Amino acid sequence: MPRAFDITSSGPGLRLNGGESGEIAFTVSNKLARPIRARAVPQPDGETKASWLSISGGAERDFGADETQLITVRVQLPKGVKEGSYDFHLVVSSLAEPDELYAVGGTVPIVVKQAERKFPWWIVILAGGLLVIGGGAFGLVKLLGDGGTGALPGADCATNQSCPANQRCVEIRPGAKSCLLKPGETCTGDIQCASAYCRPDDRRCSRDDGLCTPATAEQDCRPGTFQCTGNRCLLAEGQRCQDHDECATNFCLGSRCARCTAQCVFPNVCFRNQCVLRVFPFVPKVLPELRRFEGIRR
Repeated sequence: MPRAFDITSSGPGLRLNGGESGEIAFTVSNKLARPIRARAVPQPDGETKASWLSISGGAERDFGADETQLITVRVQLPKGVKEGSYDFHLVVSSLAEPDELYAVGGTVPIVVKQAERKFPWWIVILAGGLLVIGGGAFGLVKLLGDGGTGALPGADCATNQSCPANQRCVEIRPGAKSCLLKPGETCTGDIQCASAYCRPDDRRCSRDDGLCTPATAEQDCRPGTFQCTGNRCLLAEGQRCQDHDECATNFCLGSRCARCTAQCVFPNVCFRNQCVLRVFPFVPKVLPELRRFEGIRR
C-alpha cells in the first residue's frame, strides 16, 4: 500500500496559559500520483480534550496529485486548566478510503504554564519621578521614547481609550495587548511601535495599517521581514507563514515563504509550484497585528 500523506508540523509545539488560544501549522503532502479529497482531524492524547482543537478553514481539502498544502490547527484552552503538557497529533485520511489511505502525524505538545507576571511599569514610572528630582528625567524619557507625553509605551491595555493620546492598544501575542506608539512618533526600537517598525533613518514609527506604496516601501515595511507587494506589507521569502496570501511570493511551503520554481512551458505558468493554464487572482491580505511582532523581543 503506498504512503498516502506526509505530515510535518511547523514547530515543536505551543506554550499557552489557561484561557489563551494559539495556532500551529502542518505541512501536508499528497504522496499519491492522483488527486484525492481528504479530511484532517486533530486527535487528542492523554488528558487533552477534543473540544480544545479545531481546523482553521475547514477539515476537508482537495489535494492535487503530489500537491502540498498548509493545514492549521487552532488551540483554545479553557480558563483554569492545570499546568502540564497536553499532547495531540494530526490525522489526515481519504474521504473515500479512510481505513486504507491515511497518515498520522507526530505528537505535538501544548505546554500550559502559569500566567506570566506583568512587568511592574510603576517601578519605571517611580524611577522616572525620582530622576526628575535629580534633574535626569529628560534622559530617561528620551531613551524610552515616550513621544513627549510622559507615558511610556508597553503598558497593558484593553482598548485604545486606556492608552495615552500618542499610543494605541495593539495585540502583540495571543491574549496580550500593549499601548504602543502611533505612526510618526519618536521611537528607539521596533517593539515600541504599533507598526512593529521603528524607521532607522528618522527614528519614527512607520504606518501601522499594514499597507504600503512602491514609492515609500522602505519606510512602510520592515526590511528583511516584509516586502511591499500589491500595496501591502507581505512576508518576504524565507519568513514563517501560515497561508499563501501572507507571502510576497504567494507561495507558503513548509511554513516558509518560498518562490515558485516549477519549470513551465507556455501557455502554462508557475503558480504555487505547479504549472497551471492561467494565473489565479492573487488577493493579498493584511497580516494580523500580532503576526507583525513575531521574532521581535522587548
